[in-house]
Amino acid sequence: MPDVQQQTANSFGMIDRRSDSDRRNRSTSPLSRHSHSGGRRHARRADDHTSGGYYIDWYEPKLLLTILGILILCLADSYMTLKIIASGGEELNVVMEMLINESVFVFILGKYLMTAGSLIFLVAHRNFKVFHHRFTVSHILSGLLMIYIVLIFYEIHILHFNNIFPLI
Repeated sequence: MPDVQQQTANSFGMIDRRSDSDRRNRSTSPLSRHSHSGGRRHARRADDHTSGGYYIDWYEPKLLLTILGILILCLADSYMTLKIIASGGEELNVVMEMLINESVFVFILGKYLMTAGSLIFLVAHRNFKVFHHRFTVSHILSGLLMIYIVLIFYEIHILHFNNIFPLI
């Protein structure tokens, strides 16, 4: 049934031609030309900053570098974990141990997909506030990168200490 336009005059004597349906009630189709060219880079209203958070369509290059850094360090962590296990170490994470017991490929793929999936969720919510509105999810992403860097240095230290990965 087509939208019926209202032809009522408002208090200023102007005709209101809005339809009864609200276009914001429907999502943009993924096949629409507008779905891949979103333009929202910042919050539009002051309330967006004070509320729990807001979504945007465009992200700054720093975020891309953070995400790529986390994914690369995730793969490096997988490699070093396998080296440590091969030299007699053990995996303490029960889920990762189960994946390692399945196969090396399943372990690396599973670890990567879990990390990438989590990153997709975190990037989508990067402007949302957490921990009693003290931090945004963007701070968590930066923290994850720092944790991965510390973890990689720790694994290098373990491998170097056991003469598996000698440093020059």
